[in-house]
Amino acid sequence: MTKQLPTAPNLAHSQYADDITLCTTKGIDGEIECTLQTGGDIVSEQTMVIGLSCSPKKSEVLVMR
Repeated sequence: MTKQLPTAPNLAHSQYADDITLCTTKGIDGEIECTLQTGGDIVSEQTMVIGLSCSPKKSEVLVMR
């Protein structure tokens, strides 16, 4: 799954077991939102391919400035 994530520009990620963290530090607010959304879409698509799904109850967004 994480092999697909480098296709999103300025997106960094880490994975441990079944947890994935996406982050970016470049761009203005709209670009950051788009980058993270692209990463989230990739994760969602790839989890569906293997018969899993993302859990909204276990997902969160943390914005730091």
